Amino acid sequence: MNAVHPSVSVVIPCYNGVKYLRETIDSVLVQTCPVHEIILVDDGSTDDSAAIAESYGPPVRVIRQPNQGESVARNRGIDEAQGNWVAFLDADDLWKPEKIERQLSRITPNVSAICTANENLWPAGAAVPVTWFHPRPESFRRAWVLEFGAPCHISSLLVRRELAVRFPSWTQYAEDLVYFLDLLEEGRTIEVVDAPLMSYRFHGNNQTSKPEIGIQREKTLQTWLQQHRGHLRSEEAAELEIAMCRRNKYWLMSQAITDRRFGSSGRGFVKYLRVLASSLISSSSRDIVKTAFKGAAGAILEVSRLKKYTY
Repeated sequence: MNAVHPSVSVVIPCYNGVKYLRETIDSVLVQTCPVHEIILVDDGSTDDSAAIAESYGPPVRVIRQPNQGESVARNRGIDEAQGNWVAFLDADDLWKPEKIERQLSRITPNVSAICTANENLWPAGAAVPVTWFHPRPESFRRAWVLEFGAPCHISSLLVRRELAVRFPSWTQYAEDLVYFLDLLEEGRTIEVVDAPLMSYRFHGNNQTSKPEIGIQREKTLQTWLQQHRGHLRSEEAAELEIAMCRRNKYWLMSQAITDRRFGSSGRGFVKYLRVLASSLISSSSRDIVKTAFKGAAGAILEVSRLKKYTY
């Protein structure tokens, strides 16, 4: 296929995804611009996920492998892809019918990847309004990803297959963030279709819904930075160090808030102090310092009230 009529391979990693898988595959099959193939990589599922996908026939292609994690499954799909563009889709997310068509309309010779905005789908009955996430052009920088997180949802992303970027097989935490950090090398252009053409489904099995995952995600990002220090320009290295430092402060403050929420104001106060102390020797935004100061003051008041009513 040439640049005017690019072909798209859709890669769906799947582990026990039977609950939403048909909806996900159907959302690809109704695209106004048909895709070349749908590659479902079944990562050792113990349910009927692979059988459901195989029941569709072409263009759905199923690859079975022992359970090795989402990154290995996605990389297998990239390696098997026959299209000259690869689109990622999680087994519980959905696409709007015009997603691929609108992304392909943004292709130019200099574009490496194209993403879209997304909407969030909450469980039935949840008292939460439909919300959208709109990627911001300034977020497509490594420093932004380290400090704030992914610039767009991975299920909205369309990338050139020829890129040598792969998901990290050395970790099962923050894989998407590490992929974006590697994708966002200098000189690569990422286009944004600012319309919610992908739906992210919130439910109890989302990795991001599990609080204990947070610590492992931070460790993964620290490891990535350590691995790349020797290969970065000095200016970029300094910028990433500052971004990682700020991220650590956000993480500490989120833990402090959790401590206070569950009655551990003393521990929360100590974490706020750590943020303020580190801000004396490293760059911090005004918001970080302001929030940490107010949090520490609030924690002191809570501890004081507790002592007053205890003794």
